[in-house]
Amino acid sequence: MTTTRIKRALTALIVTALALAMTAPGVAQDASPSQKAEFRKLVSERDQLHRQLVQLDRRAAASLREGTEPLGIYAEQINLEDRLDLVQLRLEMMSTRYGLPLPALPGEKNIDGVASEAESFDYRVDQAFARGRSRTRTQSRRECDQFLRSLDFSAFLDTDA
Repeated sequence: MTTTRIKRALTALIVTALALAMTAPGVAQDASPSQKAEFRKLVSERDQLHRQLVQLDRRAAASLREGTEPLGIYAEQINLEDRLDLVQLRLEMMSTRYGLPLPALPGEKNIDGVASEAESFDYRVDQAFARGRSRTRTQSRRECDQFLRSLDFSAFLDTDA
């Protein structure tokens, strides 16, 4: 390694160590009333963005059921997800820095512990895929039944020919 790379690596380590020291759980700063108000405002904005994203998901699903490609909705979803990620990141930083409790998203429960959160997430993902498979099977059965009902077997049953 060259000396400039070593200096850069050491600088990065020092900056990271300082950042971790400032955001360590035992070193939380007291939040001023204006910071608490900003935190509440960001929580409200995050919840609103989440609700809008859920509505867009429903619109996209309805569009797909109708057989149209919801490209405009996908673009809106990406934009909202980016905004939601930024707001969530800011909330997590403020929560860590000032020791403020971060409420869960609407419709979700607060989960204690990283392992239980990962297990819960895996469970929710499995459940979502299971619901999707079930809906797909049901829809396929309906369409297959409709196709079979539309077939005209009279030409095969005609014994006069």
